[in-house]
Amino acid sequence: PIPVNKEGWLICSITNSGNGPAQRVKLRLNIPNGIQYKKSVTGSRIREELGSIAPEQTIVKRYKIKVLPGGKVDRIAANVKADNFEGCECEIPPTPTLEIKKTGIEKTNKPHEPIEYTIVVKNTSSQKAPATNCILTDKLPRKGIFVSASHKGTYDSKTHMVTWKLGTLLPGAIEARTILIKARRDGKLVDKAKVTCDEGISVDDEAVT
Repeated sequence: PIPVNKEGWLICSITNSGNGPAQRVKLRLNIPNGIQYKKSVTGSRIREELGSIAPEQTIVKRYKIKVLPGGKVDRIAANVKADNFEGCECEIPPTPTLEIKKTGIEKTNKPHEPIEYTIVVKNTSSQKAPATNCILTDKLPRKGIFVSASHKGTYDSKTHMVTWKLGTLLPGAIEARTILIKARRDGKLVDKAKVTCDEGISVDDEAVT
C-alpha cells in the first residue's frame, strides 16, 4: 500500500506462459483520478510497446506514481495484447487505505489543566479490503504528563507512549480514541499519533497546543 501524498512503485510483470513467442506485445494501463503519474494531472493512460516475449519469459515494467487524497490504487487496470493473442486484463487486488486525524485545542491559558486530544482512524477503502491487526499509538511530548486514555489505552512510562489495539478495520469503519495530558510547564506541546496494520500501512498525524 502507498500512503496518501506519498510516492511508490506500480510494478507490472508480463509473463508468456505458452509454448510460442508472443508477437508485438502492447501494454495499456488506465490510471484513475487521484493517482498522479510523472507529476502530471491525475487520470491518464500509459501505453508501452514491449516487442516479442519468448515462452517462459517475463518482462517487468515499473512506474512511479503518487497517491493523492481520494485516490484508489486498486482502481488501476492493465490490459495486455499481442498480434497473435487476443489479450488479457488484470487489476490490482483491493488494498486497504487508512486516514488518521488528530485534533485538540490550539491555545490555552490554563496549562496545568488537562488537555484533551482526539484521534480518529478510518479505513477509506472502496472495496472489500479490511485492514488487520491495527495498532494505534500516541507519543506524548516530553513536556506532557499522562492523565488518562479512553478505551483502555495502555500507557508505557518508559516510552512515554499510549497504545490501543484496534483489531480489524473494515472498509468505512471509523475508530475514535481520546487522551488527556497535562503540561509540565508553559510552552508548545506536540503530540503525535500513528496507526500501523499488518498490510504494511503506516499513517500518522500530530496536534500542536
